Amino acid sequence: MNMSKLLVVCGPTATGKTSLGLKMAQKFNGEIISADSRQVYAGMDIVTGKDLPPAVTSQVSNLSWQGRFLKYYEIEKIKVWGYDLVNPDQDFNVSFWNECAKILISDIRSRGKLPIIVGGTGLYLKSLTVSMPDIDIPQNPDLRLSLKDKSADDLLDYLSLLDFARAQQLNSSDRKNPRRLIRAIEISQFKLSGGVSASQPKAPTDVFSICLTAPIQFLKSRIDQKISQRIAAGAFFEAQNLLATFPPDLSSLSACGYRAFCNPDWESSWSRSEHQYLKRQLTWFKKQPNLFWCDISTDSWSDLCFSAVTNWYNN
Repeated sequence: MNMSKLLVVCGPTATGKTSLGLKMAQKFNGEIISADSRQVYAGMDIVTGKDLPPAVTSQVSNLSWQGRFLKYYEIEKIKVWGYDLVNPDQDFNVSFWNECAKILISDIRSRGKLPIIVGGTGLYLKSLTVSMPDIDIPQNPDLRLSLKDKSADDLLDYLSLLDFARAQQLNSSDRKNPRRLIRAIEISQFKLSGGVSASQPKAPTDVFSICLTAPIQFLKSRIDQKISQRIAAGAFFEAQNLLATFPPDLSSLSACGYRAFCNPDWESSWSRSEHQYLKRQLTWFKKQPNLFWCDISTDSWSDLCFSAVTNWYNN
């Protein structure tokens, strides 16, 4: 195998990415690295859809990142990395994930295996193949504290004063997202102060990216089925435990959908949250180049995927 190869299985939620990734890993001697911003948190298992087999527990590797040893789960005899990287009250961002992914990719390749990135967080995936100097710009705790109670409209106005061009480039979703607006302000202030990113050039990599998709109503139905399964698996109790353990306004709880469980009508609220997340993901992936699309609602879609990957892998 060409040791620069990297397989990506991406797409929106409820498309069966992990299931396909495991089958790809079995066929092509690979290991999985999760690229899901909601699954990096320990203890956030059921609601975020880690879908771990009963009784499976994480194992600690000898690979370290920022003073901690990285863990993995073994599912169907395949190592799955990238879950439980931090606790819910610890900071995590695309730069941190990129650091972890590079460590894991290097280790997997050193053992003669194929790294397979599986997930739906577009920015994580993009960080592996495109130079993104902004991801290395450090967080500014004082700035974040001063902005944490500002509305999205106020944050957008502030960003427009700092960097009108950046504000104009934001899509409608980003303009309504306080967390992303604060990060944009943080980046703009860093650059205006003369700061220089430490971003390194990307190493040459032969990437093949499969993007799973389907008609939106088909995916909404699958989401609702998964929600029913996760409720039966104890999602409500997991959420209530986390909300009792950590402050309800913790950004990780909000970003991962746990705030939906504060609503008396939490089942409908959770469904709406996941449907909105689906739309954002579909919008993102439709704009990305060089994806091999597979519609999971069609016959023989899996055969099509395996045929395409086989041709790439053996090339």
